Amino acid sequence: MAVSIDLRVGITPFEFWHEFGEDQINVINSKVFVESKKLVLSCDAKPVDSNQRSDAKLIFRNPHLLTQIVVTDERVFERFTRYVKNHRGEFDSFEFAITFENQKYQYPVKVSKREIGGMVLQVQA
Repeated sequence: MAVSIDLRVGITPFEFWHEFGEDQINVINSKVFVESKKLVLSCDAKPVDSNQRSDAKLIFRNPHLLTQIVVTDERVFERFTRYVKNHRGEFDSFEFAITFENQKYQYPVKVSKREIGGMVLQVQA
């Protein structure tokens, strides 16, 4: 595994899009690293209240329904972009990994910049 870079240690909201709509859930320990030719954005779900916890349970009860993850935090986006530029040639795909209630979920994703800031992680089939 290449050097891991913390994108944001504290809490930041991520938007989780699925076939029923969108839910915002806070995450912590956002980091990026290269592993087995994959660039991985990893984090831990940290629901702030019972509503977010309920949303997270619904999402991860049916993890195959997740279609995209939206990251609006500019600091996370800037640090992620810098890491990508510094490690070109070390990876050939992207992955989003999130841990919720001691269970790790991994998604192959396509990453794109949002016009209004941040980035979209489009889940690939």
